[in-house]
Amino acid sequence: MQHWLAGPLGRTCFIRMDNGDDFLQSLQTAVDTEAIQFGVVISGIATFKKCRLHQVLHTSYPPSEGFLELEEPLEVMNVDGIIAAGQPHLHCTVATKDGKAYGGHIEPGCIVLYLAEVCVVEASDVQMQRIKDTTTHVALLRPD
Repeated sequence: MQHWLAGPLGRTCFIRMDNGDDFLQSLQTAVDTEAIQFGVVISGIATFKKCRLHQVLHTSYPPSEGFLELEEPLEVMNVDGIIAAGQPHLHCTVATKDGKAYGGHIEPGCIVLYLAEVCVVEASDVQMQRIKDTTTHVALLRPD
């Protein structure tokens, strides 16, 4: 276990996405436009008409790549994650109209249905990036 402290919280960025927007691409555009290098997604809600999530397939190393793709009306229950070196790493939970819930890492191809709203709080005085660990093959946060 490791931990790092950031300085005072910086700007707060509110992002609205509309029907047909790619969720991750839109968030990345906002992060790039506002030059947010480090931050926390503190709130995210949405509806998706298409969703692609990366999922854990087993408990051993190295991890295997698994993807869940859904194409139906989905209620996004939550979105949260960290932005490090300008790159969002986000997770979410989605629910189908029959109440089934799925979760995982948000991948490109999650398409907004009615709306999406995300709040990002910028962190200052911290520099981190994700570096692939040579033992586990998992990209882990490390100080820059």
